[in-house]
Amino acid sequence: MSRRAMLLLAAAGLVLMALVALERMSRTPPPGVGDLLLPSLRGQVEQISVIAVFGADGQATTLELRGSDWVVAELGDWPADLDTLSALMRALVAARRVEAMTSNPDRHARLRVDDPRDDGAGTAVELSHNGDVTTVIIGDTQVQGGDYSYMRIAGDDRAWLVDVAPTPPVDSDAWLDRRLLDLPEAELSAFTISHADDDDDDVRLLRDENDAWTLEPPAERAVLHDRILASTAGGLAGLRFERMVSGQDAPAAPEHELEATTRDGDRWALALWRDDGAHWLHVRWSGAGEVAEPPALAARTETRAFTIAEHRYRQLTRRRDDLLASPDGD
Repeated sequence: MSRRAMLLLAAAGLVLMALVALERMSRTPPPGVGDLLLPSLRGQVEQISVIAVFGADGQATTLELRGSDWVVAELGDWPADLDTLSALMRALVAARRVEAMTSNPDRHARLRVDDPRDDGAGTAVELSHNGDVTTVIIGDTQVQGGDYSYMRIAGDDRAWLVDVAPTPPVDSDAWLDRRLLDLPEAELSAFTISHADDDDDDVRLLRDENDAWTLEPPAERAVLHDRILASTAGGLAGLRFERMVSGQDAPAAPEHELEATTRDGDRWALALWRDDGAHWLHVRWSGAGEVAEPPALAARTETRAFTIAEHRYRQLTRRRDDLLASPDGD
């Protein structure tokens, strides 16, 4: 082989080695890729005491840890929905950086990672823990089928594609724990429904010596079916509300009134009425048996009214005639 050929071969080898090196370099991810977006949260979640969520148009919600309970500060410290809260925290703790995006603030709006507190379109989640504050801005979540999103840590211009897509609500109402009352039928000893328009159609249920529900006074007709009395007394089990209005008491003359007495002697009184197509109720704790002081729920419901689903309203306002078989046997 001639010297010239050998030189050409050597040059070609050098070019090939350079190409291989460039390819390897192109496959090497930039610093931070694959790392947790918020590594400081790992092991620190239990130290978080305040979570503030800011959205566009000035929307904001503040969740505060009071003792062992999370509450929505803007709505009179009503309990927060722990499922929604847990889903957000799991996503933020697990978020990993998939791809480095722009670090140019002028391009943040494209990814919706511009700060809503500065009139941006993103959603800012501010976490307060151990005296420190960490704020992450969640941008577009409709990325790669919704499994990924854009995020940016406040104070850092670099935006990232991450492998989670949390969508925390910014409306305070969406953070509410909508559980209202949970009085299973098995825990009750008496259940009464009164109707303003017909006293003769009131329902009074008591337990007999066999611990079965009976209708008082006894009816001349048979009950509709074996479970109808227990089903009626079970109307307060897992009761949830749809909407809550603060500062609203029950009307002076509600359409229906309900009283449920527990085996321990606690009594809960409900006023129910309809207005503007909605089905309303007001809840009041009216007495204690062996309980020394009112439950926490009593104070929360005293100055609030709630709307409930229509089918629940019908269950809680059944009439005596609804529980009995037809007079002609049909």
